[in-house]
Amino acid sequence: MAYLVIVEKKEIFREQDFITIIQAANALALKLNFNRFVQTLARKTCNELIKELLAGKTQDKEVMIKRGELAGWDLTIPYQLYIFRFKDYYQFHDQEEGEGVYFLFDYQEKVIRYMHRIMKSRFPYRYIIFDYEDDILLLVNIHSDNLEDERRAVVRIVKEELERKFKKIKFYIGAGRYYHNCLEIRKSYRECLKALTVLRYGNISDEILFFEDIGILQILWEVDHNNLVKFTNEMLKGLIEYDRESQTDLINTLGVYLASDCKIQKTAEKLHVHPNTISYRIKRINEILGCDLKDFETKLNLSIAYKIYKFISNEEKDRSAEKGC
Repeated sequence: MAYLVIVEKKEIFREQDFITIIQAANALALKLNFNRFVQTLARKTCNELIKELLAGKTQDKEVMIKRGELAGWDLTIPYQLYIFRFKDYYQFHDQEEGEGVYFLFDYQEKVIRYMHRIMKSRFPYRYIIFDYEDDILLLVNIHSDNLEDERRAVVRIVKEELERKFKKIKFYIGAGRYYHNCLEIRKSYRECLKALTVLRYGNISDEILFFEDIGILQILWEVDHNNLVKFTNEMLKGLIEYDRESQTDLINTLGVYLASDCKIQKTAEKLHVHPNTISYRIKRINEILGCDLKDFETKLNLSIAYKIYKFISNEEKDRSAEKGC
């Protein structure tokens, strides 16, 4: 938006003056349209680059570097990729500024602007920030003697600063591995998405998850879904059916027990029950499943089966809830 201000002094406007004003207005409109065209073209260039970068459509590194230069990005240096995903996808309320209800894209712009401020004021690193679909992506060129600690420190600081500014907003953040080749950013992007999925469905207490921390799920991700369900049923079906028929929750006791190094006292403390109660439940689990929870192979298989079971069941609950909305 622009304004053309005309100040009349002593003389009355003549016809030539009006012609001059019209010409000035047309010139201004042309300039504004040109600027808008340049901005649209730049955004289109960035969007196309983002899609190709994340989809891995271009396999020529030099081509990607040149295209990055057009967008103002330096793709010759390594980057750590983080994906920031809003916990609430649809609307937010900014009580501090009294601006009412906003849709996701409105808050994306606000968050991105503030992320720029954080990165410029808190870190000496080069970075790239952009929105893609419903997420905000942050690429950081971290150069530190202690790279692993710094990768985790950077994202935690950014998250804390954002949530301090926007008190009603919470994020899930997925982080991929640190890659040195711009063509490998697509790998990191997929890893971030997998970490986000585990955060959403995997009973993870934290809101930041690095792909390398998801453990055996890295391998299980490559296994056919039907085979995972089959394995889970073979290991846990008897216990799941018993819980359903008896209105008990032995499957949860099993999960906590396995996560507590099979320690009765530790499990009892987590579940807030007497140790004797846990001992009885473990005895019943052994009887129902026909197994021995002291056996290493049994504990390993049940631990894997339980992780898969919780992941799949939480995912199914979420889908059912979405259909019901």
